[in-house]
Amino acid sequence: YNAMTIQKLTTHPFSDRTYSFLKKGFTLLEITVVLVVLLTLIGVGFSSVKGYNDWKKGAEAGTRLRAVYTAQLTYLSEHPTVQVANLTMADIIPYLANGGGFLTSTVSDPADLKEVDIFVLDLDGNKLQIKVDKSPPYITGDYDPSGNTDDGQWDVGT
Repeated sequence: YNAMTIQKLTTHPFSDRTYSFLKKGFTLLEITVVLVVLLTLIGVGFSSVKGYNDWKKGAEAGTRLRAVYTAQLTYLSEHPTVQVANLTMADIIPYLANGGGFLTSTVSDPADLKEVDIFVLDLDGNKLQIKVDKSPPYITGDYDPSGNTDDGQWDVGT
């Protein structure tokens, strides 16, 4: 036998030196690191989606308040002798764009729209009424996503 043949006979077929290309795969540590990174990214994604949904609810409430405020101003310009404190939502509804149908998904015909049908949802999904007896209109209940009751954000009705 020559030296090359003896080396082939004494080397194990799966040793690192001769057949290292056959030992492929990931260690348990590498898999754990990948899973931790993926779970962290998923967690960050879920928390940012919650913040976006809260922002979307606040933006919708602001849009609804602006629509009611515009209707309130239009009504008051056509009825200058009416005091703001005497206004009701029934007075304002005819002045809402498209009859106010965009403000609710529960009423299909704007002519059937009533005061209780115009509301906003708080961050927990509770219905809060919009009141028009002050200018600008305000939301009843505790709707202050800023958490501060005297910062000028959402503090009109409180």
